[in-house]
Amino acid sequence: MAGLLRELGYSLQANRKTREGGNHPDRGAQFGYINAQTSDALTAGQPVISVDTKEKGKRWSTALAA
Repeated sequence: MAGLLRELGYSLQANRKTREGGNHPDRGAQFGYINAQTSDALTAGQPVISVDTKEKGKRWSTALAA
């Protein structure tokens, strides 16, 4: 299958996390900031919404992009 896809001009691509070498150096700081903001909002009786921003369902087309 891989050979057929190569013949058709497709190439395998690594996802961005793999290409960039893993976690962002400030990842812990980002989550700490979000956690602090969440705690402050909840303490003040404000609602907190969690949103997952991952693009799902596009991995196949990205992996086969020419």
